[in-house]
Amino acid sequence: MRCPEGPRPERASRVIGRNVGLRAKRPTKGPAKPFQIPETITVLRNITNTYEVGRACGELLYSITSLVAYHLDQSADCQNEPQRASISTSEFTAAVDAYLHFLRIYDGCSERFPNGIAVDRKGRRARRKYRERYIFILETRFKNALHEALGGMMKTWTEEQIEKFNKGVDKVLSGAAWTKYPGKNVCLEAGESDWGVWLRGKCEELGIVEAKVGRRVFDDL
Repeated sequence: MRCPEGPRPERASRVIGRNVGLRAKRPTKGPAKPFQIPETITVLRNITNTYEVGRACGELLYSITSLVAYHLDQSADCQNEPQRASISTSEFTAAVDAYLHFLRIYDGCSERFPNGIAVDRKGRRARRKYRERYIFILETRFKNALHEALGGMMKTWTEEQIEKFNKGVDKVLSGAAWTKYPGKNVCLEAGESDWGVWLRGKCEELGIVEAKVGRRVFDDL
């Protein structure tokens, strides 16, 4: 199989740099292709509780890692089972599968990757590089899709609604429940960066302020 042995020469710079012994600082964004989830966007737009909107967005974002990992264990035409979430994930899962199929054909990785036991260190490294790259690309596409489709609606939210949205996202990504969340929307402010890291940093800043005046930093889970 071609891919488990390492990226094809013409693709190598996109994945791990020209020197395969160097770890790429950041996966590249990959080829352009629309990531379309219109039914999912409609469902999210129609949820009135912004905490639940955040929770659903967090669930979809969180599921990308496992969807990519399972897909690489199969051939490129693999179809994942929809993930459990607070909203239907059938369309989202199918969109992720279609995008992974496109990326794997583009990279020449149509065959399944052997599991970690069956391959040597070079093969495991190649699989990890593709996995990290595909996760980054799909998370970026999803975040951009949310920003483009829901950004206008999010800009009309009150600060309290934004805090609830952030809390819903963070509940899924980190499992934390801070008493105070930032009044700026993680979807609009963090962009393509790690939403969990962005939220943790902002919540830690707010938590320090709360602790100094003797107030609780975390809610009961």
